[in-house]
Amino acid sequence: MDRSNRPAAEADAKTTVRHAGTIVRGSSALSVSLLVVAAGGALFWAIAARVATSDDVGRVAALSSAIAFLVYLTALGLVPMVARYGGGPERSEQVVHNRALLAAVTSSALGACVLSAASRAFDIETLRPLQTLPGAAAFCFVAAGASTTVLVEIRLLSQCRYGWIIGRAVFTATISVAAVAFGPVETHPLALFLAGSGMMAASGPIVWWLSSRHDPDRWAFGPAPEDSAAILRYLRVSWTGSLVGRGAPTLLPLIVALQVNSEDNARFFVAWNVALIMYLVVQNVGTTLLTDGGRTSALARQTQHSLILGFGLAGSMTLVAQVGAPLVERVYGAEYAVSVDILRILSLAAVPLAFYATANAVAQVRYMSGVILVLPLLLMAGVYLPVVLIDPFTIMDAPVAWVVGSALSGVAGYVFLFVVRGRSFVPMARRGSAPPMSEV
Repeated sequence: MDRSNRPAAEADAKTTVRHAGTIVRGSSALSVSLLVVAAGGALFWAIAARVATSDDVGRVAALSSAIAFLVYLTALGLVPMVARYGGGPERSEQVVHNRALLAAVTSSALGACVLSAASRAFDIETLRPLQTLPGAAAFCFVAAGASTTVLVEIRLLSQCRYGWIIGRAVFTATISVAAVAFGPVETHPLALFLAGSGMMAASGPIVWWLSSRHDPDRWAFGPAPEDSAAILRYLRVSWTGSLVGRGAPTLLPLIVALQVNSEDNARFFVAWNVALIMYLVVQNVGTTLLTDGGRTSALARQTQHSLILGFGLAGSMTLVAQVGAPLVERVYGAEYAVSVDILRILSLAAVPLAFYATANAVAQVRYMSGVILVLPLLLMAGVYLPVVLIDPFTIMDAPVAWVVGSALSGVAGYVFLFVVRGRSFVPMARRGSAPPMSEV
């Protein structure tokens, strides 16, 4: 190597390591947080299956699916916009985050009230705990808190405040397990619901209050950023794409809950909770790329690191799920034997979802509006076509539908990444700037 080029080569190598480290650290923090919550959740449901009836467990699972649906409608669609324009230290970025937070909390609470009223009007059996005033009030609180948690965690990730992310997870898991182990949760499904989802809902507002207590702009709602019009244009497309893409994992368990009895719903929900962890782990890699990608000119390298990390995690988790699936029956009891087969099928979706998550993040970073919409549409269509075509729809059909949709979107994501791999990318001039959306 020419000596004159050595400093540049060394600097380039350090940059590569730094960019890889950002992806790894951010993904690791989210994944550690997720695994802590998952471990607590597994212990929570294992205890719940012993102290409560399978009917009550099924009702609580339905309530949890309903909360996930509301968060999907109100907060998850705002994640790309908050990640790109609401995560930094500037006042304008705090304004973007606060406005998004207010919109998510208000809409999720209103949505919870509507869903509670609908469950009463149509006498939905699996959502019967919502048909009382205390049940409706608790449901509204959990919905608002869960939406807060999602957006607060994205802001913490943008600021590399990983300790707060992991600390929130430890708090949630510890309190939830203690509540189900020592509280009177066996007396009513609403108490069991609050012991689980209630702790998660409370953790977001608590972490937001503590982590921003020294921020002079913590209550800032104005003035509007100078590039508000461009941010809103980005929001319209990214919100639609996120709504469609997140709809597949959010609506599938809710559809199952509304079409089967409480006992079968409990059996599916146990397996789905494990499979959802696998999806969220690979999604975390994409979320980190979305948050950090494009801040520098190394988007291609960051994409490569994300693919390697996501594929490695997905492959490892699939192997573990295939071998360890029988543990579900041992932990939860013989009546959950069918959950073993469900989990093994669901786990096959992890690898294609790793390609989908990275491709979706790259499309968001590059502002490619066509791809932002098409990739999630393929995932949604692949999952819900079997739901429409299969009659009657059973809990064994749901994992097949999930694998079909994941495979379709994963192949499309791989093709997209192959096509754009050599394209140049101009990074944002500053953290909060919004270049125009490109059509693909």
